[in-house]
Parts: sequence; structure tokens; C-alpha cells
Amino acid sequence: MSDIKRLVDSLKRMNNDLNERNMLDKIMFGEVISALPLQIKVDNRLIIDSDFIISIDNLYLGDKVIITRAQGGQLFAVLGRINQKIYWKDENAGGVSLTKASYNQPNLITINATNILTYAFDGETKLEELHWSKEINHDYVPGTNLRPHVHLYPTTNGAGNIKFFLEYWIKENGTAPVTGITSFVVASPQIAWEEVTVEFDDEIDGTDLGIGAQGHYRIYRNPTDAQDTYSADIAIGTLGYHFQSDSLGSRDIFIK
Repeated sequence: MSDIKRLVDSLKRMNNDLNERNMLDKIMFGEVISALPLQIKVDNRLIIDSDFIISIDNLYLGDKVIITRAQGGQLFAVLGRINQKIYWKDENAGGVSLTKASYNQPNLITINATNILTYAFDGETKLEELHWSKEINHDYVPGTNLRPHVHLYPTTNGAGNIKFFLEYWIKENGTAPVTGITSFVVASPQIAWEEVTVEFDDEIDGTDLGIGAQGHYRIYRNPTDAQDTYSADIAIGTLGYHFQSDSLGSRDIFIK
């Protein structure tokens, strides 16, 4: 039995008592052909405008939906999607494009015998940091967590553990800021300029976040931390986070 047939059968069972009271008509399938204003094409023939639709939130162009109609009336109720998918997407900023403060500045170095520059964090005694700001994209699923990560390059073949910290402050209009510091420890691959991709230990709580929230980040290395035992510089490739996406964008400028 297909997933769609199971869903239809389940909906039919749930609505049996309503059908017996002549409150609902048959179950139909539709496709969203316009998200704003909302229009749904039913059974590839009838186009229903928003004035006649009782809709769940967050319908997007191309969504396949299940619809039922009030018997004898002109209103159509959307019972749910049958094709909603969640995707992971990646938001990154190039290491060389991150902002230096007037203090704790990492040095610019060339990448592995090229003439290309990036920043490198000290491996001896000096705490160094970079800063980044990014608005949360409109294809983000509101309320879901962000998973920060970084791409790094050890600059020597040396052994040891590498530790980085990420401080964040993210503000959604009308809610308290989401703040915190997370970190990770990872072993050096002992190969100079071998790319290392690492997720920070903690996800960023997205419970109060939505599209357009303003995120501010500070990544830093403190080589005097007891867990950081790799004594050479670490170059940065990119800093970013993975996030869950359920659409191409938002239905309106400020509304998901």
C-alpha cells in the first residue's frame, strides 16, 4: 500500500462521523499554483481562490495537498500536505572575509605555497578571534536548531588536539536573544594543509528563531587552554552553520 493511500484511508476514517452528519464531502487532491495570493488547482481542473480556502499555514508553490469540501457549500478545507520535505542547507562565510577586531588579531598567511591569503590562529600563547554577522535565511524552518561548524587547515604535520570556541548572539524581533558559547576539540590529522571539517559540540537552540533573525558570531582560539595541544598555527577555510529548509523562500517579505 502506498504512503498516499495510507494517508487517505486514515483521513477517511477520522472523518467518518462528520460524513455521517453530512458535514463533509469527498477527499480531493490539489496542487498550490500560487502561494500569495493562495490558489489551489484541484484534480487538475478546478482552480480555487484564497477567498474559498480554509488553509493551514505555510503553503508554498508546488505543494501537493489533500482537500475536503463542506457539502453544499463553497469552502474548501486543506487537511495537510502530502509532499512536505525537509532539506539541510549550508550557510558559510569565507575565513578571509571575516572581520578582525582592533585586538586579538590573527595574521594573514598564504595557503600552502600559493599566493592566496587566509587568516591563521596562533598556536603558542595568543588568543585570537574573528567576527561574523548573518541574517537567517527565508528558507529556514522556524523554530529549528542551527548546527555551527568550521573548516580548518593545520599548517604543519604536527600531532596534538585543536580546540576552538564559538560565541553567538542571535536576536529575533520581540524575543529574548539566543546567546551562548560552544566549542570542540579535534585531533590534528598530522598532515599539513589537510582540510578538517568540525561541528561544534552544541547546536544553537532555534526555539525562538524565525526568518530574518540577526545572528552575530565570534570564533576564537586560546592556545593556552589545557585541551589545545597543537602548537602550530591553524588556518581557517570557512565558518558557517547547517540549517533545515522547507521551501524556496517566504511567502511575504517578513512572513514565512
